[in-house]
Amino acid sequence: MNENLKPCPFCGSKTLFPREVYLGKITGKRWYVWCKNCGAFGGSRNTKQESIDAWNRRTKDEPEN
Repeated sequence: MNENLKPCPFCGSKTLFPREVYLGKITGKRWYVWCKNCGAFGGSRNTKQESIDAWNRRTKDEPEN
């Protein structure tokens, strides 16, 4: 399930999934993008689309040489 996500910045995998998690009564449900290959994940957001946008909005896509 790619949903137009950029590849994982750590392993390059395209096996990425937006996931919903319940963080308790006060915080409630949040969304984050998770890499199935290496387990990396983005910060939690209020909506699925916000988590996808945050994942795709990185400062650098390639490591410095």
